[in-house]
Amino acid sequence: AQWSGARFDHNAATKYALTGKHTAAGCQQCHVNNKFAGTPQDCATCHSNTYNSTTSPNHRNAGFSTACQTCHTTT
Repeated sequence: AQWSGARFDHNAATKYALTGKHTAAGCQQCHVNNKFAGTPQDCATCHSNTYNSTTSPNHRNAGFSTACQTCHTTT
């Protein structure tokens, strides 16, 4: 079912506020197959390919944390 025009305010309704570039993401990018409950909120779940492919500096070889927010923001 489609909920055409539906809006959900992550900032008011959840512990995962959508900020920066996350505000432009489509719902299905995070909520695959319309799965809402239990959607991971850690950076590495969605951004592991970026982490593993970054070469300047090489995050994986340097042993950098996968807690991306330690060094990065959503902007």
